[in-house]
Amino acid sequence: MATTLGLFGTGNFAANQRPENYREQILFTSPNGTAPITALTSKMKSRRVDDPRFHWWDQSYEARHLTENGGGVLIAGTALTVVAKGSYCPIGTLLRIPATGEIVKVTANAGHDTGLTISRAASGTTAVAIPAGAQISIMGNAWAEGTNSPSSVIRTPTLRTNYTQIWKQAVEHTRTMARTRTRTPDQIKQDIKQARDWHMEDLEKSFLFGKGSEAVDSNGQYVRTTDGALTVIQTNFKDVAGKGTLTKFDNFAKGLFKYGVEMARVCFCGNDFIQRLNELVRDETDYVISKDKVREYGMDFRLLETPYGDVAFRRHPLLAADPYYSNSGWFFSLSNIEYVYMDDTMFLPNVQAPDFDGKKDMFLTEAGFLIGLEETHGIVLNL
Repeated sequence: MATTLGLFGTGNFAANQRPENYREQILFTSPNGTAPITALTSKMKSRRVDDPRFHWWDQSYEARHLTENGGGVLIAGTALTVVAKGSYCPIGTLLRIPATGEIVKVTANAGHDTGLTISRAASGTTAVAIPAGAQISIMGNAWAEGTNSPSSVIRTPTLRTNYTQIWKQAVEHTRTMARTRTRTPDQIKQDIKQARDWHMEDLEKSFLFGKGSEAVDSNGQYVRTTDGALTVIQTNFKDVAGKGTLTKFDNFAKGLFKYGVEMARVCFCGNDFIQRLNELVRDETDYVISKDKVREYGMDFRLLETPYGDVAFRRHPLLAADPYYSNSGWFFSLSNIEYVYMDDTMFLPNVQAPDFDGKKDMFLTEAGFLIGLEETHGIVLNL
C-alpha cells in the first residue's frame, strides 16, 4: 500500500533498520502518536535548501476544453469567441463541438486568449450552428504533407513560495535533580523523550494550521512561519456547516480526484468526522469501507472505495481532541508533499548558560512544507 499512499519504501521497516532521523524515529517508535503526518514525511520526498524562503513551480493538468462565449456562431460564421484558453489553439488545431458533432479547424489566432478564426465542416463533418455557451473539445491537429512546423504552445506554471520555520523545544534539569533517585525509571530520559514528542507535535500543528509569514522580531532578526494545509488548500475546501449529505461528499470526492494521476488519497480526521461519514455511507452501495485494516509503518488505515478513487482514512489524535476540528477530514495526495529543511530535527545537548547549575538540552528544527498542486488535496469541515 505504500506505493498507493505515495510514500517511498515497502510499507514496513526491516527488522534491523535503524531510523536515520528524528521524524523516522517517531514513525518507528510512536507511529500512533500525535504527529503521524510529520512522521510520514520521513517516507515522503524531502530536500535541503540554502535559503529560508524557498520557491517552486506548480503546473497541474488542465483539461483542454473551450467554452463558446460570443452568443453562438451561425452556420456560415468563422469568428469563434471563447471564455479562455484560445492560446492553446495555434493555426491547424482541430476543434470538435460535441453538441453538434461538427469539427472545425483554426485558421487564424491573433495571439490572445479568447478570439479564434475557424473554417467549418472539417474532417468531412457538416456545418451546424454552434450554440451559445457550447462546450468545445481540442482534438489535436492535422497538417498536409510538406508543411512547415506549427506555432508552439507554452503553458506558464505558477510560482509558489513558502518559508522555513525554526522550532525549538528545551528540557533542563538542575544538578541536584540529576543526582536525585526518583521512583520513575530514568526520569531524565523520559523528559527528553517528552520534549522530542512535543517538538514533533509542534511541527504537526504547523503543517495543518500554519500561516506563512516573515517579519523582523524584537531582537532585530527575522522570524518566519511556514504555510500549512489550512492556508494552502483552497480549491477543495468545503465547510458544510453540519449539513453533510452523501451527495455533497460525492461532489467533494469528484473534485478531489479531478486532478493528478494518483488515484488514492490519505485522510486524517477526527472522531466526529469518522462517525458522520460512517452514517452517510452505511447503506450506499457505490461506496465501500474495507472491513480489514491496512497497516503501513505501524499505522492502521481503513480504505473507502469511491467511484473516483480510494481514500485511506486514519484518526488523527490532535483533530480528535480538538472540539472545533473533531468533525473535519484532511485529504492529502502524499506524492505532492515535500518536506523542505535547512536543518532537519537535531538534538543539541548542553545549551545551558556557563553559570547554570544544571544541564539544558534542546531539540531544534528549521524546516517548512511544500504542499504542491493544492487542487489534489482537500479539507472538509463540519460534515
